[in-house]
Amino acid sequence: MDGRDISSLYLDDGYLAFDITPVEIAVDKDSVDIEMRIFEGPQFTVDNIVIKGNDRTNEHIVRREIRTRPGAKFSRSDIIRSQREIINLGYFNPESLGIENPVNQARGTVNIEYQLEEKPSDQLELSAGYGGFSGLIGTLGVVFNNFSLANVKDRSTWSPLPQGDGQKLSIRLQSNSRFFKSYNFSFTEPWLGGKKPRSFTIGAVQTAFDYSLQGSGKLKITRGFIGLGSQLKWPDDFFSSNTTLNIEQINLDNFRSGGFAITKGKFNNFSIKQTFYKKQHQRSAIP
Repeated sequence: MDGRDISSLYLDDGYLAFDITPVEIAVDKDSVDIEMRIFEGPQFTVDNIVIKGNDRTNEHIVRREIRTRPGAKFSRSDIIRSQREIINLGYFNPESLGIENPVNQARGTVNIEYQLEEKPSDQLELSAGYGGFSGLIGTLGVVFNNFSLANVKDRSTWSPLPQGDGQKLSIRLQSNSRFFKSYNFSFTEPWLGGKKPRSFTIGAVQTAFDYSLQGSGKLKITRGFIGLGSQLKWPDDFFSSNTTLNIEQINLDNFRSGGFAITKGKFNNFSIKQTFYKKQHQRSAIP
C-alpha cells in the first residue's frame, strides 16, 4: 500500500498487463520454496488526458494540477496523486470523482479520463443583532474560492460573481455600530503567471475602536500585506513555503485602554513572516 510492493513498481513503469503468480515448487519438512513467476507484458504510454464534468471551473485549472502527461509512461502513483490534487481544489465532489483508463492494445497506449462533478465551494457568514447601548451588531463575510478576475466582464460566468479560475476572494465586515468596526479583504492567485504553483496574495485589514463616549479615546489599526508562496522540491513536493510582508500603522487618539503606555500618536510597524508547511491530502479512492 505504500508503493514499495512489486505490483506498484511495475504499474508505475507502464506495465499495465503485468502479472505475478507465486508457485510452491518444493516442500521439505518445515520449509517451502516459492517461485515468483512474472509476466511483464508491454509498456504502455499515456495518449490523451480527458477532463469531463467541469461545468464552472476552467479546464486548465484542473489540468495544471494533474501529474499524468501525454507521451509519458503510464503510472498508477501519478494517477493517485492527480486525484488527490483535484480533490484538494475543493471545487468537486470527491465521492463522484471517477477515473477511467481505456486501453488501446494495438498502439500500446492508454487514455486517462477524469470524470468530475462540480460542488458549491463559496462560503457566506451573516449575523445581526441589537446590543442595546452598543447599537446594531453585525457580521457579513463572503469567501469566493473559485473566483475569476479575468471574467469580470463576462456576465455568463457570474454566479453570483465571476468564477472558474481558481482564485480566492475574501471580504469580511464586522461592526457593533458604536465601539468597534473591522474590515478585511484579501485576494489570492494560486498560480502566479500560470506556469508554476507560485501563489500571490494581497490584502488589507482595518480595525477601529471608539471609546470616546466613555472618555477612553480612539484606536485605529490599519495593516496591508503581500504574500508569495511556492512549492518546494525538498524534502518533497508536498512541502511549500510562504513569505509575507506586513506593513502596519497604529493611530492612537487619547486611547486609554488595553495597556498602551502611549495614548496619542501614529506608529508604523514593518515585519516579514516566513512559513513552511506540508499539504494535507484527503485519502484517495483508488485501490
